[in-house]
Amino acid sequence: MTESDRNAGPAAAHATEATDERTSHIAELEEENRILQQLAEYRSLVISRVAHELRTPLTSILGFTEILLSQEQLTPQQRNFCQRIQNSGQQLQNSVSQLSEIAHIEANNSQPHFEEFALEDLLSEVTTGSATQTRKRGLVINLNIAPELPLINSNRSQLRHAFRVVFDYVIGQSNDDAAIDVSVKQNGSVCDVLIDSETEDQSHAGSASLQSDLTLAVARHALQLMGAKLSENRSSQSLQVIIQLPIDSQLRTS
Repeated sequence: MTESDRNAGPAAAHATEATDERTSHIAELEEENRILQQLAEYRSLVISRVAHELRTPLTSILGFTEILLSQEQLTPQQRNFCQRIQNSGQQLQNSVSQLSEIAHIEANNSQPHFEEFALEDLLSEVTTGSATQTRKRGLVINLNIAPELPLINSNRSQLRHAFRVVFDYVIGQSNDDAAIDVSVKQNGSVCDVLIDSETEDQSHAGSASLQSDLTLAVARHALQLMGAKLSENRSSQSLQVIIQLPIDSQLRTS
């Protein structure tokens, strides 16, 4: 037996041991990943059910409050109490809606469907869907899309929801009768979406500010799932939301 033959046995045993360890480690990682996916699905299910259970009584509370406020014989104090109930109920209803958005976004991201589409068309859909909100407050949304913008390859349904949450946030922060300017341009492998609006100082807005923070957190989470980034610049009289959206989200998330 040669020297190489004598060394071959231990080397082969060591290689087999290393392979077994690597296989065992991969199996452990796969099991941990399976457990994490189950926890994520369970969390989304709980969020969805909690939102549903809260929405039904809230609808009744807000409906009866609206009926009470329509009565002319209310005293000023009674009317004030009813308005407080209505405002608190609406804030809670908004929070419930954000919980539903989280559940929807995460469920939709579990099996993402990527497709190519024009970002201008998607933004037009979102702004059209916000027409009722903007009309009531005299807001105007101006879209300024750069020419020859490439098609986006992304999860269209999820991106639509994300932008809807962003616009809900900006609309909620804007002054009445303000103009919301939306500009889109290509910057290398991403599209920069800039949303500017006039707003008031929200540093003392209390629960309303907390609600806005939750809305923005939902939007940021939804966009991060597609490899996008959201940032906010605020001054005492203006608000700017910047979204850096990959032209090909599939490459960023794969």
